[in-house]
Amino acid sequence: MNATLNHARKLARAGKPVFPCRQDNKRPLIDGGFKSATTDENQIRAWWEKWPDAMIGMPTGAASGVWVLDVDAAKEGEAGDGHASLAELTGRCGPLPSTRTHATPSGGQHLLFKYPEGREVRNSASKVGPLLDVRGEGGYIIMSPSVNAEGNAYKVTDASKTVDAPDWLLDLVAPLPTPEHEKPEQHTYRYHGGPLHPYVQAAVDGEIEKAASAIPNTRNHSLNAAAYALGRWVAGGELPEGEARAMLFQAAQSCGLVADDEHAVHKTINSGLSSGMREPRNAPVSSGNMRPEPSKVETKPTGQNEPLPHLHCVNAYDFLSMSFPVMEMLLSPILPRQGLCMLHAMRGIGKTFISLSVAYAVASGGKVFDRWGAPQPARVLFIDGEMPARTLQERLASLEHFDFYFIYIHKRQTTLLHL
Repeated sequence: MNATLNHARKLARAGKPVFPCRQDNKRPLIDGGFKSATTDENQIRAWWEKWPDAMIGMPTGAASGVWVLDVDAAKEGEAGDGHASLAELTGRCGPLPSTRTHATPSGGQHLLFKYPEGREVRNSASKVGPLLDVRGEGGYIIMSPSVNAEGNAYKVTDASKTVDAPDWLLDLVAPLPTPEHEKPEQHTYRYHGGPLHPYVQAAVDGEIEKAASAIPNTRNHSLNAAAYALGRWVAGGELPEGEARAMLFQAAQSCGLVADDEHAVHKTINSGLSSGMREPRNAPVSSGNMRPEPSKVETKPTGQNEPLPHLHCVNAYDFLSMSFPVMEMLLSPILPRQGLCMLHAMRGIGKTFISLSVAYAVASGGKVFDRWGAPQPARVLFIDGEMPARTLQERLASLEHFDFYFIYIHKRQTTLLHL
């Protein structure tokens, strides 16, 4: 009997749905892709009788009860190595337990873990670390003993049972939602604009300096104290909240907290700012330096004009010394959030296919050309104002292996498709 078929049937008997994939590009051979995976042995036998050399695809996520840490090997001419990233990650966060592990023909690894209850693990590219991808809901992997078009096989390198991932890894790939009582309160104080009051500037500089130079065992407390102090100035209209967050994060980087646990740093900053913003503080007022009293911005009905924010002018020296948050990427390294990316080429080159591939990658947290990666899924609106709807439909259908659940197609102000 065909060894691949035999193993596909074994997976099905173990409750793991499977489906056939091409040997050259790992794409599904059936309509519906991984969504059509089944444990029906008659259907599986029929597929492999039709495609005897097909590779075994298995959906990841709740359907199979498995999620996968995909370790990509270094590629010629490209920077980075997933194995080195994994070693750095485990050295910093802790070891991984023995679990079922497969070697891929490209030199990478698939580490299989039990799908966790109460969390949703979604696909992501390099979110955990460089060249460390995650395959969860909406994804699939190729299973051993599949053989690709070059004759290279997927092999089991650790036949251990699939086990639970450690908590620290789950917190990276599928963090629990922040409890309501820990979420920062929404405040409506508005910064009055202009340079910081000298008193405020000195106080802020002092708090940031203490947090940045804090020693181990005092760092988190110092960061929380600084966030509380800055939160009071923010609520008093003396300090922009965005600038406060940027300075606090930079201080956490300086003392090493970000390297230890970036997620915990954001929680501490949120908590400290939220507590401080419950107690607004204002700079002392002198006869020569009058400041308007901060006031809460009144919420106005939609349609009414709101006053324009004050311009905050700074000189070049001050601007160069300011701290700003790191730019968030939708598709690294080409498409930043709130940024602009233009694709230009002559007619017939394939702009539509590329743009649809980019849309899918951003929506699913995947990759384009195995080079550009989305760190996490984001909502996508695809607008086309030129191509006939029929042609766009045909090109969309040609990407049948994609999961377009998150993509909305918009054509000349009329929604044609919600896939």
